[in-house]
Amino acid sequence: MSTRFDSALQTLRGSWNRFAEEVGGRLLVWVLGGDEVPLVEAMLVAESDARAAEVPDLFVQIRTPFGSPEEYSAAVRQEFLTQYVDSWEALPESERPPRFSAAAGSLQATCAAFLTHHERVFEHLVLVFHPSEVSDEEAFALWLGQTAKQAAPTPRLRFLVLLPRGKGESLAASIVKAAEGRARIETPDLNVPELLETLSRQAGNLGSPGGRFRHLFVQLSSAIGAGDLAQAERLGNAALAITKAQSWPSLGVAVNFALGGGLLAAGRLPEALAKYQAAQTGAEHAAQTGESAAGALVLRSQLAVAATQVRSGDYLAAAATYEKAAPIAESQADLRMQLECHRMAAFCHESTGSPPLAWAAAQRALAVAQQMDPAMRATSTLPYLGEALARLSRENLPGLTPSLVSEQLRQLLGVS
Repeated sequence: MSTRFDSALQTLRGSWNRFAEEVGGRLLVWVLGGDEVPLVEAMLVAESDARAAEVPDLFVQIRTPFGSPEEYSAAVRQEFLTQYVDSWEALPESERPPRFSAAAGSLQATCAAFLTHHERVFEHLVLVFHPSEVSDEEAFALWLGQTAKQAAPTPRLRFLVLLPRGKGESLAASIVKAAEGRARIETPDLNVPELLETLSRQAGNLGSPGGRFRHLFVQLSSAIGAGDLAQAERLGNAALAITKAQSWPSLGVAVNFALGGGLLAAGRLPEALAKYQAAQTGAEHAAQTGESAAGALVLRSQLAVAATQVRSGDYLAAAATYEKAAPIAESQADLRMQLECHRMAAFCHESTGSPPLAWAAAQRALAVAQQMDPAMRATSTLPYLGEALARLSRENLPGLTPSLVSEQLRQLLGVS
């Protein structure tokens, strides 16, 4: 393995270990570049394997979307317990420790009881927050700050929050302020572009089409990270020429996705949309040739097109794209994305001033939610659908009343 890769992982481990040794600290915020997140993921995966772990702590990743503080605590608790049960059951029977059984209670009480149950297995329980969606950043910061303060009597309970560099700094500052001395921020310097280029050179075969493509894609990613979009497009065009000559449509999708993401971040929405549409065309071509992963690429590219249309304010086009993507999500047996397609179609119809179409899409989303088990619902975007239903209930649609919406949400979420 690359020495630079090892060095990057040690930078992350060192940052965490220094924080773990602090007596009063409870929450650490890592502000990361987009290309640094995979390294953090790699560290967390390595630390979950007893054979590779170097940090004496248990890291549990929490991806539950943040909707409201009242619902989030229960949803985080449920996701934590679900992951624990899944991990425990995956162990060979001969290696299973005594199973932890959680009594009813708060997130803090459950974590404290879990730590007592595993007194000698690890030093800290670390909940790693990287939510798939945050509807209210101010409320999220207050929730994290309050959670960090509530953990003061439990020194073995810690929290790690992953935020994006650029737009994440203000949220990080709000979290630290809300935590009142229990949190701090670090920005690890991982030098990912240099790391990736080193790994690519070490892999060799730069004279082959595959080797040339790999190195071009690494350089392309570095150019995007540096904000040099002109250079990124030159490298991207060279990489696309290889994918066309070698009939590698899936790799062409990856190139267009990377370029689309860079252009989107720069606010160049029409150009980003064109790249995502090119990615969609490539994914559909890959599906026609029988590539096994092409269905997922088609879905991902359509969702990227739709999200860019939403950001551009073209809600009518976005609604049509989400509605086209929903059957693909169904064919992939992806209930989360199927729900999201219908939910976002409802949002787009609502934004164009078409409550009846929004209500119809919302009902399709509810039908998907009914297929989910309670744990999946708790970590889905169903709460945001509930907010949309509450708004639509005030639109005087035939047969739609606030009491009907309240009953639907009570049945699915246990709340009204």
